[in-house]
Amino acid sequence: MFAQELIVNADKPAIVNRLARMLAVNNINTRAITLFPCDGQKAMHLVTDNHEKAAGICDEQGIPFKESLILALTVGDVPGGLAGILDTFEEEGIIIDYLYTSIAIPGDGAVVLIRPEDFTATQQVVERRGLRYLNRI
Repeated sequence: MFAQELIVNADKPAIVNRLARMLAVNNINTRAITLFPCDGQKAMHLVTDNHEKAAGICDEQGIPFKESLILALTVGDVPGGLAGILDTFEEEGIIIDYLYTSIAIPGDGAVVLIRPEDFTATQQVVERRGLRYLNRI
């Protein structure tokens, strides 16, 4: 499945905590989050269970953000699970801009969130090669 992520400039010291609190107060669950330096700034990427409401909260709070489409796939909780997906993409010539994952729960697997360069080609590969979309965010 495809999902929307928010990309927030997190250079201000309390922005991560402030946004986490606002999402909680508004009953929005954070499904995935990553924070890392990017081009001299801190970038926070997050996926929630209610993207539109989360984006609205950012607007209301004056928190600048961008939106990006990402692909959510499930991956087995086995050594090489992620490598198998990446091997498939490499074989098919799919270029990945970035990815991040959730922690695996034994027996349930994990989720890998991928920003491919070409969504149409990636969707065709996922369907043709039998990769598994995450059913819901």
